[in-house]
Amino acid sequence: MHFSDTHIDPRPSGLVHNEDGRSVKTLKWLAQCSSEPVVQEIYGIEADLPAFAIHTGDVMEYGPVGLAWQDFEQAIAKIACPVSLVPGNHDNTWGEINHLLKGTYGDDSYSFDIGDCHFLCINSSGLLDPLPCLDRRTLDWITTDLEKIPRDKLLFIAMHHPLSGNAGYASEFDKLRLSKLLIGRRVALIMDGHWHTVHCQRWQGIDRVNGGATFGEHTGYNTVTMVDGTLRVMFRYEKESVERLQIVPLLEKKLEDVASISEYSLGVPNEPISGGQLPVQIPKLPRHARLRIWIDSDLEHSLQLPKGSNANNILLDTENLCPGWHFVSARIRGKKRLAITTAERFKLLPVKDAPFLISEANLGAGVKARPLVQDDLIIVANTSGLVVGLSRKLEKKWAYDTHSQVVHSLTAADDRILVGNISGGLHCLRATDGRSIWKISLPNSLYAASGVHGGLAYLADGAGWLHAISLNDGQIRWSREVTSYAFEAQPLVFEDRLFISSWDGFIYAVDCNTGGVIWKSWSPKGHQDVKSRYYGAADNPIVAIGGSLFANNRAWMLGSFALNGDFQAVLQDKVTSIAAGQSDHSLYAKTLDNRLVRIDRKGNRIWDAEVPTGRVPNQPVECAGQVAVLSDTGILTLLACDSGLQTLQYSISPRLYCLSGIGTDGIDTLVAADMDGTVTSLQLLDT
Repeated sequence: MHFSDTHIDPRPSGLVHNEDGRSVKTLKWLAQCSSEPVVQEIYGIEADLPAFAIHTGDVMEYGPVGLAWQDFEQAIAKIACPVSLVPGNHDNTWGEINHLLKGTYGDDSYSFDIGDCHFLCINSSGLLDPLPCLDRRTLDWITTDLEKIPRDKLLFIAMHHPLSGNAGYASEFDKLRLSKLLIGRRVALIMDGHWHTVHCQRWQGIDRVNGGATFGEHTGYNTVTMVDGTLRVMFRYEKESVERLQIVPLLEKKLEDVASISEYSLGVPNEPISGGQLPVQIPKLPRHARLRIWIDSDLEHSLQLPKGSNANNILLDTENLCPGWHFVSARIRGKKRLAITTAERFKLLPVKDAPFLISEANLGAGVKARPLVQDDLIIVANTSGLVVGLSRKLEKKWAYDTHSQVVHSLTAADDRILVGNISGGLHCLRATDGRSIWKISLPNSLYAASGVHGGLAYLADGAGWLHAISLNDGQIRWSREVTSYAFEAQPLVFEDRLFISSWDGFIYAVDCNTGGVIWKSWSPKGHQDVKSRYYGAADNPIVAIGGSLFANNRAWMLGSFALNGDFQAVLQDKVTSIAAGQSDHSLYAKTLDNRLVRIDRKGNRIWDAEVPTGRVPNQPVECAGQVAVLSDTGILTLLACDSGLQTLQYSISPRLYCLSGIGTDGIDTLVAADMDGTVTSLQLLDT
């Protein structure tokens, strides 16, 4: 059985389970179906009881809030066969279930064998962001896992985000890194979710099926059978309808026809090129094949080779690309419109007299936490839980393993570093050598960086609690439950108050001494029209300037509040993140439509610059009289603080998601990282 997208409602503690809640009755129907023989009448197949079930993500509607995970566990306990699942974006956006999957299945990505088949259950949902992401940690796990099995063994893949079509991956290059790992392997089927649809498509010549949902228009599930050497997939709707068939055949094919994935590789220079033109060696094409080739995602300016072309070396123009990392793609289309795409990354050198120096290092797992730059150290934490102290040239000085994923929770406190992980561990390290000073275990996941003030660290956790902890010895001074929903962003400590927003949709002011709530107010969206937790302001720290508070929410509204919580105004829309200017009472606002805007505290524009941005809520930072902004996929741009004129641009990633934000010492160094684990340090010269 393959089902998907249950979207179980959140249930804060104290609320009674809702028997009429989303997917509750359908899960009971699925449990009943699991106790019956699998019948695919349309194929003439009647098999035994289901051997197992796979759930392809969006288990929760809003993450594991309160008792929601227990509600799901109780529901699937009634299914008469084992159930495996992968996380979806709803599971890992406002909170995460990765720590729960680790306890149940061993990790958030895992595998198992049934008969002669190997099943890969892959987490495509990243951490605390709705964007799909195949990070370095996940890809390395797949590599290690596949090395343990014969190359001709049949593979089945379960993941949430579809690989064909546009499910929101950073780029084709992001997805094709997975494709490369499957070369020489026999992949029978990919099962996915996310789209709540009923269909069968192909990606890289591999069949993939969507699992529908357990509510809405396409309520039902797939049956997947292998009988007499034939693979068959059929979708069964829960209820009959005059508008469609209740049984939908999706796929029927001989297993002997599942061939190994072929390799079509591009030859690009291993060493950085100095610009002008990129030499590319293309594979020899089948006689009836066509090839289209392009750089990054620029299909508009792609080059099409004619059918049967004998060309094997071509030159592509790179004059309009900024220095740094890029990728080149080629799509080969053969008979029956079968299309295979391949891609390789390449690097463009800066001009000879560029006003900056670049250093790079790979940490083996994606980086979500903002790097810290202090004294002669750069400190980075990655999604495997490793904290690394690096020199300014990114040479490793020390490493400390927290043994669980680190998201945003990395804070400097004088000569100490505070690191929290999704298992609730808080580690206090000596910055100079990474030695542990103390560590404590809290009951809930830690996503947010700590606020530090007066010898205390103020932590906001993933279940809506706030904690005040002594920096000296790790003793808890107080803990208070503020809400049932997660905190994600670092608290702002201002005038003996903590200001923080939760994923319940509210902004809170809390007394630093007691943890008592002084006031709460809806995020800007709630003051305009829709009062909903989906539009909370929780993924960006609140900013205080000129006696006012500023917050932007997931509805992309920037609003201002008085210190007593009174809502003042919506200042601008399409805003993904904000930061305070250091020299005056102004704000930088990064927008959805590729602009960085500097405004005063009343929302009046000081300047407005076109610059690559995107929707990722990483904050602009000032350094040496310039402001730096990082796009979703790694384009780092610097502009003059006073005028907004661009001073330099560098691509730190070949169009992979960069969720870390930018670390800086404010003097001459900027540090950022991508989800492939590559950390880039840019040192400004003559500052």
